[in-house]
Amino acid sequence: MLRWDFIRAPKSSADLHQPVLVPFLNSHLNPFRIMIVIAGKVNGGKSAATELPETFAVWEELVLPQDRPTRRKPHPSRSN
Repeated sequence: MLRWDFIRAPKSSADLHQPVLVPFLNSHLNPFRIMIVIAGKVNGGKSAATELPETFAVWEELVLPQDRPTRRKPHPSRSN
């Protein structure tokens, strides 16, 4: 199950003392830092409507298999 944690070591970590989500296949994710990257892309002209779902799809692949949510059907008001 995903949960919040704080990175306490190593001192060289860019996420030191930052709230992060764990566990992921690559250890942890700092959602705040990732949203800053997405904001920069949107500011550069990319669409948040495509960047956010693409980012979430990558996050989903990094979740440990036993912790992955079951797939839900899209809401009928959503069209792709």
